[in-house]
Amino acid sequence: MSFFDAKQQLAQMLRNGQMTLGQYEVELEALKYAHGESMSSADQRQGVAA
Repeated sequence: MSFFDAKQQLAQMLRNGQMTLGQYEVELEALKYAHGESMSSADQRQGVAA
């Protein structure tokens, strides 16, 4: 699942009342962190300074 798809899924869950705004914000930050880590890891594998 791409970052955009995951973000959209979180937003849909918020709209459907499946999570609170606070939960959404926490999950979004975790998603951003995980995405940043995966991008950094990919950069390191390609030999690009992160």
